[in-house]
Amino acid sequence: MLALLCRNRVRDFSTWKKVFDSHAAAHRAAGLHLRSLWRGLERPNDVFFLFEVTDLAKATSFIAAPDAAEAGRTSGVLEGDYDFIESGPGTTECRGRRPQRWSSEIDMTPAAFRRLALSLPDATESAHMGHPDFRVEGRIFATLGYPDPGWAAVKLSAVEQAAFMAMQPRVFTPAKGAWGRAGSTMVLLREAERAAVQAALAAAWEGITSKASARKRQTRGRREAGR
Repeated sequence: MLALLCRNRVRDFSTWKKVFDSHAAAHRAAGLHLRSLWRGLERPNDVFFLFEVTDLAKATSFIAAPDAAEAGRTSGVLEGDYDFIESGPGTTECRGRRPQRWSSEIDMTPAAFRRLALSLPDATESAHMGHPDFRVEGRIFATLGYPDPGWAAVKLSAVEQAAFMAMQPRVFTPAKGAWGRAGSTMVLLREAERAAVQAALAAAWEGITSKASARKRQTRGRREAGR
């Protein structure tokens, strides 16, 4: 699957979102289909969003067009970058990478990771195999302290894993073996930017809660069908 990962720092999220939403039809015409959008928990004007790309040539032209730059200025984008990424069986690849390190502080510690994880709705802390973990709906979305106290892990989809690895390859790496291929992603805390960790935790949390909501809807549907 080919995807486009973007990250922006904006002046005001509400203003930016109105302009962003107004371009939905143009995005689709350019082969860009929004799959996820995240905000920083402590820096809510840091925005990450992921498009599935169905036409690379159109998408590339759209991003390079003057209208895109003007939309950024109108919506209040202060800085940001993007990556075209591709994920497939056993592969993650970056295309057309435009690296630009954000100016946010690198101040991620185990304590800060714990605070961010527990700030998500209904998140709780537990433990397994001697390491702290963080759960929602009874399922683990993140762990801390493995293989040593300087590391954490988040449970992502394959596409999200590729996106975060492209964004900060020194920070995000797949876990070993089948766990990594299933989306388990290691986080090197000393190199991590807070905004990126916030987005990764939010994606992991959403991956659990969205599936739980779908299961509840299916259960209600079966019950209603049986009446």
